[in-house]
Amino acid sequence: MAKMTDMLAQTAGSTRVKHSPAPIQDDSRGQLIGSHQPPEVKRQFDILAAEMGISKENLHAEALNNLFAKYGKPELCPIKKRKPKKKEGQGTNAR
Repeated sequence: MAKMTDMLAQTAGSTRVKHSPAPIQDDSRGQLIGSHQPPEVKRQFDILAAEMGISKENLHAEALNNLFAKYGKPELCPIKKRKPKKKEGQGTNAR
């Protein structure tokens, strides 16, 4: 995915300035950003997130970072690392 982002940025003449986003505290949810779109847009977005195996929040952050890169702005949206899912039976005292 990074290659496509680089290609988009280069095509748009972006100077691509990447910044490390400030760490997000667990209790901080940040600011809500979005738009109203037709239902089929949300459906396609949800399907894409599921197909890619990433959260909708991270997919949205990636899209915003691509937009910022296209226009030569710093890519500030943090991509959160997924917490590994516990395997069945893990964390219990089952015998």
